[in-house]
Amino acid sequence: MPQITALMTTFNSAAYVQETLESILNQSFSNFEFLILDDGSTDNTVDVIKNIDDNRIRLIENQENRGVGYRLNQALSLLNDTRYIAKVDSDDVSALDRFKTQYDFIEKNSHIAAVKSYVEYFADTDSVAMSERFSLIKHNKEAEINAVNSVDLIDQQLRRWLCIPHTTYMAHTSVVKKIGYPNSRMYEDYSFFYRMLLQGYKIGCVCKPLVRMRISESSTTANSIESYLDTGLNVIVDFKFIQIRKLLQKNQLFIYGSGQLARSLCRVLQRRGIAVEALLERYLAPPVVLSSGLEIPVKLVSEAMPDKSQAAIIIAAQPVRAEICDLIKRAGWEEWQDFLVIA
Repeated sequence: MPQITALMTTFNSAAYVQETLESILNQSFSNFEFLILDDGSTDNTVDVIKNIDDNRIRLIENQENRGVGYRLNQALSLLNDTRYIAKVDSDDVSALDRFKTQYDFIEKNSHIAAVKSYVEYFADTDSVAMSERFSLIKHNKEAEINAVNSVDLIDQQLRRWLCIPHTTYMAHTSVVKKIGYPNSRMYEDYSFFYRMLLQGYKIGCVCKPLVRMRISESSTTANSIESYLDTGLNVIVDFKFIQIRKLLQKNQLFIYGSGQLARSLCRVLQRRGIAVEALLERYLAPPVVLSSGLEIPVKLVSEAMPDKSQAAIIIAAQPVRAEICDLIKRAGWEEWQDFLVIA
């Protein structure tokens, strides 16, 4: 019986799935099955997979595109009795010792339910490599993710933001099946890890880059469409709503930030009937006018820091989230009681 199920969903991945497949099938730890669910690809992704002759591959073809969360839940119902699941994304490349390294780690640490690894981002093309967004991802995001490298740090930071790249984890199959995935096209990974943490499971880290994550032309273009942003934020608000509800016991709700994330959060909360008093910033800015016509003032945090006995703050400013958390804590605010980070 295989010890590990490598689990991958695909959708129109023909351009790069071959490299991903080879990185998995050539693992030094060979005692695994490779369960692949295609989510209604319209290119030749399925043909590429079928052209590989390896009896460890179990391909499930689906005609309809239902999204990653739906297909992962489908996969959990199809699993054989393996001890561990190793998540694989169809455009990333695993180090050949990834499974062996993570298997040994989780075997030696019985208190760990799942383990992530360091990541290394790479550019798909020369034009991507020259882009400003890739430079920020490579030099900032990569370091930020890899710095969250212990059980305690993961426990702290995962409650704030998605510090575990989905494609890097290995976990006990029993835990993954118990937690399950939401039937969501976005943030199914954050929901999964967040709920794992809330149920008391511990997540560790192998401090070694075991997965190279591809940045392509499409992934270097920030999608700023309102409906796209709002759909994602709505998913996050759903699984963090137990914590958000505690903040709503206060008379006023403020959001720290005035960028796209903060504006999207305002729209999502407005649709739920939750009023935002104002946006807080470190610099002067004009009021934010939502697509609904609602105008929300922007106030200088240095001049208008609210009274924590009456107000709560949700931080929606990703580049400075850690700095703002420290600032608010020094002012006597308590995380989860007086403020929280949305993403």
